[in-house]
Order: sequence, then C-alpha cells, then structure tokens
Amino acid sequence: MVDRVRDLLRQVWNLNEEDGIRQSRNDPSDPQDDIVTLDAARPMRLSPMLRERYAFAGRWRKAALDQTWLDLNDIDAAVIETCLDREAHAQSASRTLPWTISKAQVTLFGINYDTREATYLIWLPDRGEPVICASYGGRSDLFGDLECFLEFLVGDRVHDDSVELAARKVTESAGMAFRQPT
Repeated sequence: MVDRVRDLLRQVWNLNEEDGIRQSRNDPSDPQDDIVTLDAARPMRLSPMLRERYAFAGRWRKAALDQTWLDLNDIDAAVIETCLDREAHAQSASRTLPWTISKAQVTLFGINYDTREATYLIWLPDRGEPVICASYGGRSDLFGDLECFLEFLVGDRVHDDSVELAARKVTESAGMAFRQPT
C-alpha cells in the first residue's frame, strides 16, 4: 500500500513533467504525527498513505488539477488565505457527501488560489485513511483514499468512488447526522 502510493506520487510528478506543467515542490517538512483539520483544536493522526505523501514532498505547486498540495505546516494559513471561513470550507467539502460532516472531519489538502477549487481530506469513523474530495472544473469527485485518487490522476482508473461510498454510507457514517431529504 505505502510503496504503491510512493510509486503513484512519482508517476504524477513524471506525467506533469511530460505534459510541460510548471510544477515545483519543497522538501518535506519535519515529520509530524498529526494533520490539522478545519477545527484547529482537533487535529487528526496522519495515516500511512498521508505519511508517504508528506515524505515525498512538502508544498507541491501544480501537483494536480491546477492545485497546490499544501505542506503540513501551511494548511492552517492556507485556510485563512482563501478568504473563506472554516465553515464555508466544510460546507464545500460536504456537498458531495450523503451525510453531514463537521469542521473537525475536514482537512484542506490542496487549493487553487485563483479559482478557490480545493481538494479535501474527509475523516470518517472507523476508517484508517481519509476519503478524498476533489473539486475542479465545476465538479467534485470522491475517492476512497489517497491511493484511489492518485490512480485516477495517473489514468489507472476512469471514475471516482462516489457510488461505492454512497452505498456504504450507513456503515461509514455511524454516529454522524444524516442530511434530511429536501
């Protein structure tokens, strides 16, 4: 799993280079155990896949979907820079989900500072890895984890995991408040 994520990260980098995308990345920041959520007082433990992502690069400009993937130390500042409040980010991340989430379940992972389109980590109960919600080009896709998202980016899969995640919403969202039908 971790080796696959490392390989996929390299593939994303190489594909960007081949496509002439002017990307750049910073060295990884010092290893940390936690990652900040939109509720800064309630960080989450870094998962194995995220540890690998942050071992590969810190801030990664133009990583994917014309977004900058944030360094662990930049996440909180980036939330402020986007001029959206934390609740607006949480609402943006939850639009594609069949259940309601709180700020403490959302981490800003990547951002396009011009369009404000973002990629979020969604922390659900009883999952070792966060769900990825990627918003770009007026659409949002959900991926079961970072590996699935990276596979999509390199062309190893052609669809997201929205259907699968919606089918499992009852077990995935134990203890969470469901949206009421409108």
